[in-house]
Amino acid sequence: METRGQAAQPPARPTRLMTVAALAVAELLMVILAYQVMASIECRQTEIEAACRALRSMTARGLAVITVMALYFWLRPTGYRALAERAFSHPGHRIWMLVHLVGLVLIFLPLLLFGATEISRAFTPTLIFLSTGGLLTAAGAIFWVTP
Repeated sequence: METRGQAAQPPARPTRLMTVAALAVAELLMVILAYQVMASIECRQTEIEAACRALRSMTARGLAVITVMALYFWLRPTGYRALAERAFSHPGHRIWMLVHLVGLVLIFLPLLLFGATEISRAFTPTLIFLSTGGLLTAAGAIFWVTP
């Protein structure tokens, strides 16, 4: 409800927007832990060194995008409120969360298929799984949040 001179406040409970933001940070940290700590990929030992190096920098780019979005919403609270209100008034379709989860499974599947020690030797299929999983995860999250 709007009062004079004040915009409606977003709901007090966590919204889909906040849930997706928290999931994105947690998932990105899991990817960093899995692929840069547990399964150390040596790019010089892969078939496609340039693609490997680009993929390794994606985690930093992901953190940068999340940081910029957080700063934007902090500096422009009306933008956050508008998106949160629209997302709250239009429930997200469950199919998009399923797409997100399928993408997440694809991201971690190479660890199960090839093992942490052999992942550098099977980099081409790993790259396909990671790229497809990343696209599905991002698309599922975006379409689940946006009305």
